[in-house]
Amino acid sequence: MSFVPEDGTGLPNSNSYVTVAEADAYFSLRGVTQWGPLTEQKKHASLVLATEYIDSVFGQRFIGNKFSSEQSLQWPRLVQCSDATPYYPEELKRACFEYAFIAKDGSLFPSIEYDETGRLPTLKREKLAVLEEETRWTVPNGQMQPTLIKPYPSADIWIQKLCRKRIGGGKTLR
Repeated sequence: MSFVPEDGTGLPNSNSYVTVAEADAYFSLRGVTQWGPLTEQKKHASLVLATEYIDSVFGQRFIGNKFSSEQSLQWPRLVQCSDATPYYPEELKRACFEYAFIAKDGSLFPSIEYDETGRLPTLKREKLAVLEEETRWTVPNGQMQPTLIKPYPSADIWIQKLCRKRIGGGKTLR
């Protein structure tokens, strides 16, 4: 599979919301020197991972509807019923750049580690002198769940502008 950036028309085979050249320009303008030395392959992988993260985490909450049933990604979208032109916002691209920068160092999803009993420890303390061990687990009825989505404020702030308003707060795109 090859790297295919979306061009705003709803491509059926795209796997990134931005091009490497756009990402290079974005980070260069901001003086972020850790992006430039990455290999082209690493940049592609980071941008694809960022795009997959955006679609899997926020895809069901985005405003509007997909522009085409044939497109591979959640964007571009039709935001108003009267729209005939696909909407491909700059906020989406900025979020993708920021998530890609994080993804260059590893997964955007937290790794959840269970202990040998299959339970999720919330605290494990060990002491060597005068041997002591303490382990606490999540509550069995699910009152305490692991965080599956980590906050990434530098990217989340851009993507939230593209999501439907949640009941009890939030902002709407106008």
